[in-house]
Amino acid sequence: MNGSSLSGRHYAIVGATSGVGGSAAWRLIKEGASLLLLGRDAEKLAGIAREFPEEKVGLAPLDLEGTALEENMKDSFERYLRESGAEGFDGGVYCAGQAPLIALRVTSQSLIESLLRVNFTGAAL
Repeated sequence: MNGSSLSGRHYAIVGATSGVGGSAAWRLIKEGASLLLLGRDAEKLAGIAREFPEEKVGLAPLDLEGTALEENMKDSFERYLRESGAEGFDGGVYCAGQAPLIALRVTSQSLIESLLRVNFTGAAL
């Protein structure tokens, strides 16, 4: 890693507060990238962001289980691009996901819908 191979490039990390998301953020920052970090816990996002140069990181709390997922995700991306002056994203990392251990006989429709929003819809957007 030379610290500048991704200089001037912009990446979005969904699920940035997870171990995998945080590791991806570190790797991309070390390579010189600028990041939009998305996650459901605003305090954890702020904690991660303090570890990086302020000008290299944008934050966007995002609840993938929420009903306005597409609108909220779009707004977060557009706000980052506007504030950073970037023309677009060069890539993204999707680290969000849920895998509860639960018996099928007690699985509800709402749980299935929530799992689909987080594990499929969020990534597909």
